[in-house]
Formats: sequence, C-alpha cells, structure tokens
Amino acid sequence: MKHLLIIVFALCTTFFPVSNILAQKRDKQTASAKDSLPAFDTNYYRSYTDRLIIGIFQAKRNYEILLHQPLYKDKGSADVKLTGNINDVTGFDIAYDKFSLSLANRTVASNNPYIGNSKYNSIQLNFGNPDWALETSFRRYKGFYDNNHLLPDSFSKKNNIHYIDPSFLNQSWKAKYLYFFNHKRFSFYSGYSCNFRQLKTAFSWVYVSNLYFTKLSTDSTFVPLFLRDHYPLVEDLHQVNVLGISSGFGASWNLVIFKGLFMNITFLGGLEPQHRTYYSRVAGLQKGWHLSLCGDFRTSIGFNLKRFYLLISSLNDVAYINSKQLELKNKYISGSFTMGFRIKTKTPAFYQRFQQTKLYKLL
Repeated sequence: MKHLLIIVFALCTTFFPVSNILAQKRDKQTASAKDSLPAFDTNYYRSYTDRLIIGIFQAKRNYEILLHQPLYKDKGSADVKLTGNINDVTGFDIAYDKFSLSLANRTVASNNPYIGNSKYNSIQLNFGNPDWALETSFRRYKGFYDNNHLLPDSFSKKNNIHYIDPSFLNQSWKAKYLYFFNHKRFSFYSGYSCNFRQLKTAFSWVYVSNLYFTKLSTDSTFVPLFLRDHYPLVEDLHQVNVLGISSGFGASWNLVIFKGLFMNITFLGGLEPQHRTYYSRVAGLQKGWHLSLCGDFRTSIGFNLKRFYLLISSLNDVAYINSKQLELKNKYISGSFTMGFRIKTKTPAFYQRFQQTKLYKLL
C-alpha cells in the first residue's frame, strides 16, 4: 500500500501539472495567433530566436558520492567520500530558436598515482519557450578515489596515496521540466544559454519536475576492503540503480544593471519518489520504492549585450539515496566560464518547413 501511494503521488504531482500547463499553452497559442504581439513584455527582455548563438566554455566539475553507515553514529571516521578527479572540462554551446545543445569532455587527464584518473563526458539538449523549458542530459563519470581515506599501509600513509577505484562508474540520464509563472517579464535562460536578454530586473516562481535514471556500479564493492567491518549489512554492495520522479517548486531572480550587467539566483526543491535496485553478491538483489528529497541551486553573473555575452555560472545538484542500512548522497557541483556570440542568420528553408508543423507549434 505504501509503495502504491508513492507511485500515485509521483504521477499526480509530476505529470498532471505538466499536462495542464501544456493545455493552457495550446489555448494561449490559439489566442495569440489572432495578433502579432509578442507573448512577453519587450520592455523587460528581448528575444534572439532569429540568431545562431555559439559559445565556448571552460568548466570546473566536482562530483562526490558520500557513503555513511547510519547504524554506527560514533564512527564518522568510516564515512566514504568517493570523488572524481575531474579538474578542467572544455565544451561548446550552440543554440537556435527554441533549441540548444551543449557538449563537454574532460581535457586535462592526469594519471596521478595518489588520486588516480577520472574520465568524464556529457551532452545536454534543451527545448523551450519563455514560459517553459525542458532540459535533457546525459553524464558519465568513471574512476573515483576516497577523499577521506589513505591506503592503510605505511608507504601510502607517508606519501598521501588515497584508496582508488578506477572501475567505479556513474551514469545518469535526466529530463527536467521548468515552468515560469512570470514569463511575460522574466527570462530564465537570459542568464545561461543567452538566447534571450533580460533588460529589467524581474522575479518568477518556478514549478519543476524531474525524471531521471542513475546507475552507480563498480567491479569490486562501494566500500573499501579495510572499511567493510563498519558496513556489515552492505559490505559487498557493488551496484545501485535509481529511477527518480520528483516534483516541486522554487524561485528565480534576475538582477539587471544598465541593461547589460546581470545576476541570476535560482532555488529549486521538492519531494522525490525513487525506485531503487541494490545489487550485492551475498544478499542478492533488493528493490523497492522510497521517498526522498532533492534540490537544485544555480547562479550566474556576467554581461549580456546585443551580440556578445560573457558569463560565469554555477550549478549545485543534490540527490539523497538513504536507507536504514546505508545513507548515500549524490552531490554535483559545476562552475563554468562561457563566452559567446549571436550571429544574425537567414532561416534555412528546411527549418521554415519545420516551423509549420504541429510539433513545432506544440513547442
């Protein structure tokens, strides 16, 4: 019965508001077709959907998987902090009209004997209008080290050599839906992908929902061999799959000075029903539904001019995968420096045909 209630909650809070919003949008599109006025206040922000936008970025990524044994409160020293050795990431953004694409890859690979080497790549494809946005992404990390512990032998302790698991893999597929209640005066992506430009300070409440799948796995076990006595119920855990469906609310604020200098602050949070599958060699496969919390904090600052933009942005994304036997926290932090240009282009013939389709009008 408990699991059924969690599933019903997920479906009702995530998909019903979205379908209702889309229905309202179709009604608005029908009404707006009768006139040529824009759907937003041009005194507050400008649209650059008729321009090709190209940006390049350099980023710092910090990804951590925190493991804690809740049955032994006095053994905090046994907490495992698996960290990706991901320093410099380079990528590019390209946006046109309602679509944007971002690709990133680790560029500085250091086979550091003390903390190992991590591999990273990601792709993000976004769709949206001023009133809503759909962000889809794939991230892949491989190779982690325990930032809390050195190897127990005397040589490793003397030389600060950490426990390293080169096979530890994290893969995540995610779709995030955002709806902005004050979309007539507020443009969220003017502070990130910059296909819009905020001209006056504005604020908006935000509805958010997520659908994602995360896989954590390793060839050995999550917990290092010399710490397994502190994790008696999950000492041989080697894979966790999580399907999450979340729904919540938040707020976003654009501060603009002289129509060019800007800052955005965004807080998002909510409840997250998760279906988890735990794999261990002794206990076997265990699965079930759990209710957790999720949070997303973003900020950006920079210049957004008519043809050129420059911004520094940060994304903090946290998900909790806690149970009676193990508390696990996924923590992702990203800081990026992006420089981009808007290029005036003529709409290609194939894209003009696409703009006449029902799919495009739905978007």
